[in-house]
Amino acid sequence: MKNWRRVMNIVITTESSCDIPAALRGKLGVLTVPFHVNFPGMSVDDNSIPVQEIYDFYEKTHKIPQTSAVNPDEYRVFWEEVLAANPGA
Repeated sequence: MKNWRRVMNIVITTESSCDIPAALRGKLGVLTVPFHVNFPGMSVDDNSIPVQEIYDFYEKTHKIPQTSAVNPDEYRVFWEEVLAANPGA
């Protein structure tokens, strides 16, 4: 009988609100799709602005920015890029 070995191409992904530190995600190659932080009239990707800007916003307005999940189209683009970079995954 032949010894068959199955090779699997696995890509681990997460959303940016996960509790895995960015340095560890980078070391392990975990791909991340960002959620959004929403201010009046502006939405930014998680981790794209310094945390101090969120504190400053609160001090100025006494409001906490809202967050929103990744929308379906953003996930589609994310997965297309993941699959293009990792054929067979």
